[in-house]
Amino acid sequence: MSILDLPATTDDILLDYLHPSEFLKYSRVCKHTHAVVKSYMKRAFDIDKLLARFFSPAEILRFRELQCSTGMIISGSIALQFFERVVYPDSDLNLYIEYRFSRQVADWLVKSGYNYAPRPEPDTPQSLEDAFLCNPHSREDFPERTSFLKNSFSRTEDYVLPLTIFNFEKRHPHRKIQLVTSLMSPLQRVLGFHSTCVMNIITHDKAYSFYPLATFGARCSLLCREGVKYATSSKYEERGWPMYTPYDICATTARLYSLFSLGRRYVGDSCCWTIPIASAPDLTPGYIESNSWVIRLKSFHWSNAKITAQYNLLATKRLKFSYTVGFGDWHMEAAVEKCIGQNLEPAENSQESREYLDEEVLRYVEKLREESEYDRLDTDSEPEPDNSDSDFLDSEPGSLID
Repeated sequence: MSILDLPATTDDILLDYLHPSEFLKYSRVCKHTHAVVKSYMKRAFDIDKLLARFFSPAEILRFRELQCSTGMIISGSIALQFFERVVYPDSDLNLYIEYRFSRQVADWLVKSGYNYAPRPEPDTPQSLEDAFLCNPHSREDFPERTSFLKNSFSRTEDYVLPLTIFNFEKRHPHRKIQLVTSLMSPLQRVLGFHSTCVMNIITHDKAYSFYPLATFGARCSLLCREGVKYATSSKYEERGWPMYTPYDICATTARLYSLFSLGRRYVGDSCCWTIPIASAPDLTPGYIESNSWVIRLKSFHWSNAKITAQYNLLATKRLKFSYTVGFGDWHMEAAVEKCIGQNLEPAENSQESREYLDEEVLRYVEKLREESEYDRLDTDSEPEPDNSDSDFLDSEPGSLID
């Protein structure tokens, strides 16, 4: 019997031990290995398998429908597990969502057998109803006209800090889901994480790793803020991601740039590892790729270098969702204001007033992203990157999954 006649899963035990950059290189050996890796990735990166710990098959489909309609994303350690192809025992399912959509998801979780679990702090509402009554934010909090709220993630706290964190638990077996809300784009929370290894997200139709070269190639994580708790950093160090400051990473900025893709970034750009997720019936493509940010190195000396993610927040009632817009992206701001209209709102009962313009924003972002790929590093963060580590991205990992 030829090895080619063996079941496709025969290769899994070998490919499971390879890092993504390694099995992607293996896929380029010949047509057969390409087919082997393509088949393997469909099995290894299975969203249903990831969510099966928390929901039944029917509930998984409904969960993905909710992701599509509310813009809810999966992030944190469970998204890292998805890309790493491992399971961390007793890990939570961390969900991030704009507050105005959170009640719909919270009610569904309760119907799915989860109970609201108030946090131990004495001022925490003891019922789900009270928790929402204490945070009566709605779409009325959004500006009538197109608005770019000036922000770097450490400022404008009313828009950046989570409004409420809802914990839900189920027993037999014990499962925990954390629903983290923000007034505007949930991507704010991801860009404000303690380090880069957890900056990965899963939408209803795609999974994105923002810093794959560092996370899965060099196996390191860059600290993005001060005062990270030892328990947090040590947890990820034990899982294989040592934590570094910019000064620790290397003696030259070229290495830092190549690993962490400093400069203007877009969700789904060429620096991301993007994995399409098998589509479900009636689910339309999402708008997460309308988000952008700028990651910069701020320093007077290497010993106190800091990484900052900078962006403005785009919000208007003409859009279903709100978005992060890379700081200083004047072309984007001008295009969106022209598209939506900064000074002209539609008539109260017109057909136009009932239609969201998120598709138009996405179209502008895609155009700007294509135009800016060649000069992505045209920000205050210089010099040009060293491309010696680009082999991982050149593999176009997402292209191996239909």
